[in-house]
Amino acid sequence: MIAASRDQEALASVYADEPRTTTETVDLTDETSIAAICKRLGAVRHVVHTASARARGRLP
Repeated sequence: MIAASRDQEALASVYADEPRTTTETVDLTDETSIAAICKRLGAVRHVVHTASARARGRLP
């Protein structure tokens, strides 16, 4: 599994004891950052996106 975030230091501390998890840095608001992680990783089977700290609107 690969966990990605803008905050590499936070990821490293959260996943330090998870040998099957690697970490990557990406800013999902920056197209250049997204393109760079895609280039580094190549083909990816699944993506789970939870980067919605500022979600707006009402939940149904």
